[in-house]
Amino acid sequence: MSHDQLLELIGCMCDGTATAAQRDALDRLLADDPEARFLYIEHLDLHARLQWRQRGRAQTIIEQPTPTLRSSRSVWSSALAAAAVIALAMTAWFVFTPDASTQSAAPGRQVSHVAMISEISSDAVFADAPEPMRQALELTSGVVKMTAGRMQLMYHSGAVVDLTAPCEFEITGTNQGFLHRGSLDALVPARAAGFTVHTPGGVRVVDLGTRFTLVVGDDQASLLRVITGLVQVTTDQVSSQQVAAGQAVAVRSGQVTAVAFHDPRDTLAYLRFEQLDQNAVDARLLTNDAEGHPPAHLRGGEIVSDCFDPIVPLTGLDNRASLALNRNGGRVEHVELVDTLGAALGDDGVTIEAWVRLDEPGTSKRQPLVQCKRIGDSDQQMAFQLMAQAGATQRSPRPDVMAFCVGDGETAYFIFSKLGITDTDWHHISAAYDPQAGTLRFTLDDQVEHVAAPRIRPHVSRGPVVIGAHSSITGKFDAVLNGGVDELRISRGVLPMDALLTAPNRSAPHQTTSLSNHDESEGDTP
Repeated sequence: MSHDQLLELIGCMCDGTATAAQRDALDRLLADDPEARFLYIEHLDLHARLQWRQRGRAQTIIEQPTPTLRSSRSVWSSALAAAAVIALAMTAWFVFTPDASTQSAAPGRQVSHVAMISEISSDAVFADAPEPMRQALELTSGVVKMTAGRMQLMYHSGAVVDLTAPCEFEITGTNQGFLHRGSLDALVPARAAGFTVHTPGGVRVVDLGTRFTLVVGDDQASLLRVITGLVQVTTDQVSSQQVAAGQAVAVRSGQVTAVAFHDPRDTLAYLRFEQLDQNAVDARLLTNDAEGHPPAHLRGGEIVSDCFDPIVPLTGLDNRASLALNRNGGRVEHVELVDTLGAALGDDGVTIEAWVRLDEPGTSKRQPLVQCKRIGDSDQQMAFQLMAQAGATQRSPRPDVMAFCVGDGETAYFIFSKLGITDTDWHHISAAYDPQAGTLRFTLDDQVEHVAAPRIRPHVSRGPVVIGAHSSITGKFDAVLNGGVDELRISRGVLPMDALLTAPNRSAPHQTTSLSNHDESEGDTP
């Protein structure tokens, strides 16, 4: 067989279009020719790299019936030999085992292995595992309970499922599973069309050859987002409903409802302030602290039953509590995230949103909601800051308006809104900054304002994210938020309006407000 013919066979295998005769021919060649096996492994490597790069992009998807082997960028460069061994093992398992669609078990026997672990993070922790979980481990039907980390499963059908802890997923067959709780990201090539995931409440998600994300909450409601292709959803009350690429639905009590739902991997931090466990605030972070610290620390303040509403509008999650800060004076109360989010943003921008209640609206005090910079750095090194109230910040048009600050390492830019909180009620506020387009969108409840913003590369901050306080170049906190904070979420990129946690009406945008530069040569201006 010529080199070109071999490449054609490998290409057909990778894109799932190989005929039975082509599969048999490649099977024989790989068994007899070491050079052919090496070439095939190289192509697996190439497809793995391309797949890894495409995972965060909704526009395109590379369909392939092989594991992605994408645990980190360094896997292939720093451990090529080990990766080749694993790839060869998976290739042998995938190529030389009959298709799941055609494999039949002898009477009284069940197919033993239906999936394989194609990736597992170093921090993965499992509960009730019958044996140590490791890469390339073959799995039978059963439940996987993951309390920390990430894992990727490759079904023999070709379907690939990424699981993110906390998660409970059950392998129920050669091309199906049951997501009891948690989240998954499924990639289903054409040859695995029909891959099915069940969720609580009689929900059945049937993939027709695509990529989708699925989340099951503690209340057993399901959220489905289709990235490419088409998915069919059925429940005990809905016979069948198709969900296309770019669409998302929520399934609750058997009813299917269209919703706005952004990629969960774009959520850098989500602090719900629902319960207090010692000194750690309930938070969901997709950037893990390398030293194993809790994701957030409460530095004073308290979790109280006062909150804006018992239900979060977008997600339908129960809301029972909020964070109260600086109610009694004295030491500065704030929350500190030990993880660095500024480095995760780059040029993608950021969206910050929360419900806020101010005890002292309209005063000359700056009331910061959140900042991202190292303690002791000036605002020139600010990755982002949203102020619920600008106070007497330099060039502020009014003390009660919102403001946003970003630095490029040399200059701090303050962008002021015309929207401001004037009472002590709960209000939803947000700021969405796009550094490439040079735009910033403020929202206050159902009011929307678009303003000009600097086209800069934001400073890559290595410092913590602080909620409820601002730090000066002396390392001390010189401004605090007096009041309450609830459901604070920080997301990569500019979220569309219908993906915010609230569903505001789209009012006409205001005129562009002032954009000021502040060189901070003499320090911060509180």
